[in-house]
Amino acid sequence: PTTAAAPGQVIIVAGPYLLRWELAGGFDLTAHLVVSAAGLRRRFADDGDPRPGAWQLYLASCDPAARADLVVRYDHPDRPAVLIDRLGDDSDESESDRVRT
Repeated sequence: PTTAAAPGQVIIVAGPYLLRWELAGGFDLTAHLVVSAAGLRRRFADDGDPRPGAWQLYLASCDPAARADLVVRYDHPDRPAVLIDRLGDDSDESESDRVRT
């Protein structure tokens, strides 16, 4: 059974592969965590682990960074860095002004 969220309630859905086209429009706000190839190697030391290959296929086929409202560099979880912020606000900044390096 489904239950409606109460007004003002925030529900966080975390998981890989959530920015596929099938789920487009299903979330009010999305964030994509970018991890470099070196970061993936640090996380998955086992060469036989299929997750890095599956992740690379997801990146190539779905381009989650292009779909996300926020793109965050996450090579070092203790130091995340916002790369792209498409949330906007009431200022006169263009989207390119909100891309950070």
